[in-house]
Amino acid sequence: MSLFFLSYKIKALMPFPFDLELIWTSLPLLGVGALVTIEISAVAVACGVLIGLFVGIAELSNYRWLRIPAKVYVDFIRGTPLLVQIFIIYFASFLFCSSATISGYLFSRSFFKRRINMITKSASGM
Repeated sequence: MSLFFLSYKIKALMPFPFDLELIWTSLPLLGVGALVTIEISAVAVACGVLIGLFVGIAELSNYRWLRIPAKVYVDFIRGTPLLVQIFIIYFASFLFCSSATISGYLFSRSFFKRRINMITKSASGM
């Protein structure tokens, strides 16, 4: 009797039927998404290694004009949480980018509002 109760609870938690064919047809798209994720990760790691290499060499430099900015950069990156850095990049981008530039457009609030409207309209079937 407890097995019946357990299967009833599982069906109640899954309001949609389990469709193996949908999963099977979606595998190529999931594979493409996994490859894109790996590519983005590889580019990010390569950029991080290059930036870290140059900042590390600058920290070891005998020139004060190289060493001090490198130390400030490292202290800032290590001392602030990632979410705070994302907020700083998002909100400070308006100070450095005009709305005519691509980065100013991509970081503009109207761009995000249009994207959210597009997503909600497509999700609701309008």
